[in-house]
Amino acid sequence: MAVTCRTDTFTIHGTVSGLSGTVVLQNNSADNLTIGADGVFDFSMPVNYGAPYNVTVMTQPAVQTCTVSNGASIVTGPVTNVVVSCAANTYTVGGAVSGLVG
Repeated sequence: MAVTCRTDTFTIHGTVSGLSGTVVLQNNSADNLTIGADGVFDFSMPVNYGAPYNVTVMTQPAVQTCTVSNGASIVTGPVTNVVVSCAANTYTVGGAVSGLVG
């Protein structure tokens, strides 16, 4: 009787929301994925069962900051819960007034 061994692999999937522009994601410091609209994404390189995955933002959109939730763990089956949320950059403007009368 012959025994055949194989390694199960899974692709990392997730969703992007709030995106205005283009964001570049990476999985495990490789497999760059450019995204230009809200919706579902899929990395092209599968990850072996039992191996880690780590989804990060490589390049932020010009006027936004995107954050990754559920982006790192060990592959134990299909990964579908990675969430990338993007929001507009905001800045506080302040200053001082001097010489004001009344």
